[in-house]
Amino acid sequence: MLKRRRYTRVYLPITVTTIKRIMTTDNRVDTLKLATAITICLCVVFMLYVSYTPDEISEFVLLNDRLQPMPVRDVMAPPILVRQDRQHIQALPAVQAVTAETSCTPKKNFVFIKVQQETASNTVQRILLRYAYRHNLTVMLPRSGGSFRWLTFTDDFDGLPVKDGNYNVIAHHLRYSEEINRKMPEDTVYFTILQHPVSHMKSSFHQWRLHKHYNISSKDPVNAFFKDPYLYSINDSTSFKTYHPIKNRQAFDLGFNTSWQWGDQHTKAHFKELAKTIRVVLLVERFDESLVMLKRLMCWDMQDILYQPVSNFETNRYTNVTLRHKQEMSFRNWSSIDFALYDYSQKMFNETSKRIGLGFMNEVQYFRRLNSWVYFEGCRGHRGRNYTHFGVEKSSWHDRFESDGALCVAIERSRGIWDAKLGLRQNAELRKSNDSQRFIREEISVPSAKITNLDSKTDSISLELKTKKKASKRKKKDS
Repeated sequence: MLKRRRYTRVYLPITVTTIKRIMTTDNRVDTLKLATAITICLCVVFMLYVSYTPDEISEFVLLNDRLQPMPVRDVMAPPILVRQDRQHIQALPAVQAVTAETSCTPKKNFVFIKVQQETASNTVQRILLRYAYRHNLTVMLPRSGGSFRWLTFTDDFDGLPVKDGNYNVIAHHLRYSEEINRKMPEDTVYFTILQHPVSHMKSSFHQWRLHKHYNISSKDPVNAFFKDPYLYSINDSTSFKTYHPIKNRQAFDLGFNTSWQWGDQHTKAHFKELAKTIRVVLLVERFDESLVMLKRLMCWDMQDILYQPVSNFETNRYTNVTLRHKQEMSFRNWSSIDFALYDYSQKMFNETSKRIGLGFMNEVQYFRRLNSWVYFEGCRGHRGRNYTHFGVEKSSWHDRFESDGALCVAIERSRGIWDAKLGLRQNAELRKSNDSQRFIREEISVPSAKITNLDSKTDSISLELKTKKKASKRKKKDS
């Protein structure tokens, strides 16, 4: 908008004045005058066109301290409704793209096989817990921490009990097994997430500090290890009894044994079982596409898959390390199941997205822009600039929805707080116990007014103690 005013009010009068002077000068040839004037006019028209044409990347701009959406040339631009102080700002309606299928029933029973990753899988987990809490679904929660010992280290079930013993959702770290089917309804949808084995290996190599475990003194311990991983891992049976942190680690969470290799009879049989059970495999490297595909599979709303758009890739000391070709081949042979699962999942993902058609990628591009706008402008905006209300108009892929800040809080809420809220709602014994305050944070269990009172009380007490200490010190000095 500033560009438009500058070109219109400043440059345009200057241009007109310059052309008049050129045309009225007598020491020039008429054709030269005309050519110069035409050139200047064309330059001005081009600058005005650029300044009036909205940026395809920046769809939403700040105008007079109010967030106002600007219509863009892209047909997927969402018209946004923003409210502030009971004033409405309505964007121009965008041309609607091909609509996705909406004539299906949302699925409420699902199991997320959370493979051991730090960032992307945690983001999916928080999305699922938010959905479960919003729709009053019963989530299987571990008794302690963020993962189950059941089916990984013990056969004893260590989930928190619920009233009727029936669960709708599993979203915490749990190794896949047929035993899960006995705890879940028959129409349960299973899905998981995988990361490229090399990226996953680098993260685990850093997290487990394997360069110290294997006493690798090289400046490039990753490539040094994969020169001969069998030599380094001779004694791993005593150190890593249950699973190995970088050998078929993702396959282990999906029920494979770390001692198996791709092509074994046990591996083939278990793979066929997984192929029948797991409906979709999300990919870390194609995160937004995976969420949109999950939304279509589950018949959910686009509001259900909004998330805090931080980086879903962990950065560590080995992130920029390039695995040499020979070492990568060695890693592929050593951790063959992980590579086979990822290659197969990537192939199926590509085939599915192509089968869906162009509308799928249009929806993905729309979702990226919408998710970024909702979080950075809608949520951050109403916090930093006191926006009390914002909404998103109906588009090809979702109905109209509004938010008064509750959605923003839910998007940023951590797994621990969701566990606390779900645990207190589902478990009567937990609500009655005296330790329930230990299980839940202040923002859930204590109203904000009481918190401020408590804070003021503790502050006054601490100030009183400080004044007493200062008075005693003064008395000592005076004496």
